[in-house]
Amino acid sequence: MKKEIRFFTSTLLVAIVIVVTSCSISHHTSVYRLYFGMKIGTTNEISETEFRDFLDTAITRRFPNGFTVYNTYGQWRSGDITIHEPSRVLEIADTAGKEIDRKIAEVRASYKKTFHQESVMLTIQKAKVEL
Repeated sequence: MKKEIRFFTSTLLVAIVIVVTSCSISHHTSVYRLYFGMKIGTTNEISETEFRDFLDTAITRRFPNGFTVYNTYGQWRSGDITIHEPSRVLEIADTAGKEIDRKIAEVRASYKKTFHQESVMLTIQKAKVEL
């Protein structure tokens, strides 16, 4: 009887290990994307050093768990004029709530003020994150 119990226990443990190791950890979250134009007016561009400094001072302290930045190129309309410019997209995956909303609003306001921007576009998308 003891051998049967040990065999059953060992088999059950192996089955649990197989199930646990084959499962990924996942949870639902929101992905926030902020779109930063890299031009000031029609002629001046924000340098890589200036943008990196902004990341270090305005973003990293608010989002210490991490974020991703993409170098992009985009266009938008201002009245009858189409503006073409290099851009940066900041992507943050986090749980939705008032705290992240406040941090995002602070980042957007800081960028607009620091670099004389009309706006910083924000998109929010629900996502399932698997690790």
